[in-house]
Amino acid sequence: MMSYKQKAFFCFILSAVMILLVAFISYIAIVELKSSSDRVDHTHHVIQKTLAISSKLSQVYQAAFLNNESRLHQRRDSGKLVAAVKDDVNHLILVAKDKSSNLQEIELLQRCVCEFLSLAEANIVEKTDNTIYMASASLDQCNSQIHKIVADEHQYLISRKFVSRKNELKIQYLIIASTVLGIVCLSLLFYFIYKVFRAKSLANQQLQLSERIFSISFTNTGVGMAMVSTEGDWLDVNPALCDMLGYSKEELIKLTFQDLSHPDDLKLDLHYLEMTLAGTIDKYAIEKRYLSKHGHYIHARLHVSLVRENGVPVFFISQIHDISSQKHATEELIRAKEEAEQATIAKTNFLSTMSHEIRTPMNAVINFTHLLLQNAREDQLEYLKMLKFSGENLLVLINDILDYNKIESGKIEFESIDFDLPELLENIKGGLLLEAENKGISLGLSIDNKLPHMVQGDPVRLTQILTNLVSNAVKFTHKGSVTLTSKLVEASSFGLTINFEVVDTGIGIDKDKHHFIFESFTQASSETTRKFGGTGLGLAITKRLLELQKWFKKNLTGWY
Repeated sequence: MMSYKQKAFFCFILSAVMILLVAFISYIAIVELKSSSDRVDHTHHVIQKTLAISSKLSQVYQAAFLNNESRLHQRRDSGKLVAAVKDDVNHLILVAKDKSSNLQEIELLQRCVCEFLSLAEANIVEKTDNTIYMASASLDQCNSQIHKIVADEHQYLISRKFVSRKNELKIQYLIIASTVLGIVCLSLLFYFIYKVFRAKSLANQQLQLSERIFSISFTNTGVGMAMVSTEGDWLDVNPALCDMLGYSKEELIKLTFQDLSHPDDLKLDLHYLEMTLAGTIDKYAIEKRYLSKHGHYIHARLHVSLVRENGVPVFFISQIHDISSQKHATEELIRAKEEAEQATIAKTNFLSTMSHEIRTPMNAVINFTHLLLQNAREDQLEYLKMLKFSGENLLVLINDILDYNKIESGKIEFESIDFDLPELLENIKGGLLLEAENKGISLGLSIDNKLPHMVQGDPVRLTQILTNLVSNAVKFTHKGSVTLTSKLVEASSFGLTINFEVVDTGIGIDKDKHHFIFESFTQASSETTRKFGGTGLGLAITKRLLELQKWFKKNLTGWY
């Protein structure tokens, strides 16, 4: 779509064309009117000359044929008249050759006049009746030719006036139409010129408003802002930047940004400036340090954009955010994180060391207790059983803490070896069978016939996981049964998918407790801890081992 300037230029060209057209038509009209006027004048002249010749011929006839005076007097008057008629006829011929359409008729008139004049001159010399008769007939012929020429010229004059009138009307209409079109074009030209100036005025007002808004924003914003020349001089700075760096506006204007930049940050800043000036990038953002007037460096986030005019770099607009407090806070967080990591490492080392140190004498206590139970007196039996129970619980606690520390510190490793899966499941059952029988519950094992005997994996971690689950089921079941089921779900070239499920008739877990029983040192309730003991680490360890192997999944009947 054309702009107002383009429309105004188009209307100017059209107006100029219309003005030239009006001038050209006017010129043609003037030429045509002048030509018509000349033709009309010429026609009048021919008629007048022709009538004058007719009058002079009559005079010649009277002088040559009807005058009774002396011959000498006849010769003198007739000679003058004849000469005058000849001049008029020659003049009429010259005029007719240029513009008259009756040239042939006038030439015929010339021949008739010449014939009549010859008779007149002959009659002056010797007057005879025959000559008078012939002169009279020749004069009639001349008059007839003169009447015909005059009639034709009159007819031409009438038709010419009619044609001229029509041409004048056409020319007038063309001039009026061209003038109206020219006025319309000039009106459109003035309208579009008004629009151009109006748009320019509005643009200037908008520019002034934008400059005013920018000036207010630049002055009152809480972020440091500066306009910097392509050479690095401060062109203008806002109060926020002055407050940030501690300089007055006049002091900053005398400096360059290179004077206030930290030496280690200046090279990167200059590199990005060169890329921006080269047109490789439009803007950039970096973190750098500025030297304040008080002598310390301020950490800042710098955003820089290049302002161009007609493609030529003019100046840079910089936004400078003071991030010193965030920087110090980040450093404090890093320091606190490092201290926490060191404390965690110290705790892990302490727990590992202490657990190892405690487990050695604890194994001795349990073994000696077992030996004493074989030969114990009746009054010692109850105390020895209590001692064995406490020792075994303490040993489980120590082992759980060691495993949990290994998992949290990332030191646990998984192996992949061949092992007999049904045999491993039978061993798990055998290890917990005595505990189940002592509580009076049955411990069952269901192995899918489709399961292969030899599989590849980590038998130690699988044993630990299943033992934890089955041991928990036995621990929280007072009567009934606990069953460990294994079922082949899928066999492919990538491996086996086996579903292990532990089902018991124990006390169960409330649904609202399902979401946190796998958390560290957590059990379903404090009453559970009091009645059944335990650390609350068994299921947490199981979950973490499964997560590390990407096996953990929730099921309606349990976790596997």
